Amino acid sequence: MHTMGRLALRKHTHINARRRRYAHLQESPRIASLLDNQLFNTKAGVAYIFSIIGCMAYNYLLVSSR
Repeated sequence: MHTMGRLALRKHTHINARRRRYAHLQESPRIASLLDNQLFNTKAGVAYIFSIIGCMAYNYLLVSSR
């Protein structure tokens, strides 16, 4: 449908969610940024995100088919 807007939105919320998730790691910001880079700036990170989205879509289909 309007996947572009949704993707952009998801990207934005992802960034904010990451900020919140690593907020408690204030004593080790190095680790947080490392996780950031390793997870989201590699093909593996992209595949990881897509697998999460796929799982969410699959679960949604399962729930809505009931």
